[in-house]
Amino acid sequence: MTQKQRLPIELAEFFRTRLQAITYGAVVIPEMLEFGKVYRLSDEDDMNSISFMIVFAPTPYLDYFQPYEEHRAHARISFHGRILATGEELELENYQGEWGRPFYDGDSARTAREKEEIGLHNRSVNPVLRKKGLA
Repeated sequence: MTQKQRLPIELAEFFRTRLQAITYGAVVIPEMLEFGKVYRLSDEDDMNSISFMIVFAPTPYLDYFQPYEEHRAHARISFHGRILATGEELELENYQGEWGRPFYDGDSARTAREKEEIGLHNRSVNPVLRKKGLA
């Protein structure tokens, strides 16, 4: 099967159902989905968005990323995950510190160290998302 072929109807419906749940039904997911295509979707008001790609592998899977969007009441952090065709869901590399970084009163060295660790982590996540075409 080539990377740009359509998903079988049952698999497309499975992934559509999971994506609808993840986006709380706010984003319209296309009925026909293709392997290897990056989808970037948002609702009418651009208040909810998601990027995803379905990979044909021994077990097909869908990787998705929901960016941090302060105005989304139900999701105030970004999320990067994977849904396997088997139904298993995995949490993947994701940004840290979106609600702010820890501050340790009286321990400025620890505060600075954790700020640096979060920055290093986030700089390592960005290329992962970009390579997949999700950010």
